[in-house]
Amino acid sequence: MNKKIVLIVFFMTIGVVSSYAGTTDTLGMEGLWDRISGILTDKYLNPILTVALIGMGIYQWTKGGGIWIAIIFGTLGMIVSELKSIAEAISGAMIF
Repeated sequence: MNKKIVLIVFFMTIGVVSSYAGTTDTLGMEGLWDRISGILTDKYLNPILTVALIGMGIYQWTKGGGIWIAIIFGTLGMIVSELKSIAEAISGAMIF
């Protein structure tokens, strides 16, 4: 479980730093964010990740993991399915 938390925090950190960098890219994160958003918004990989996350939520729910774990995985699946628009919004953000 700790590895999952570290991975989530890592990706959230990249998103926050990229948002802070904005269009001026003062922190030099634009290239890294472009690479990550390119991988996650790929037209073949995106549906696979979405179905895998939703399937994992249903699997955890049926194995007694609880409804909250299923809801979390389902929500992550929906976020991944809309990742292209989220990535565009984050990369275009300007936070002062």
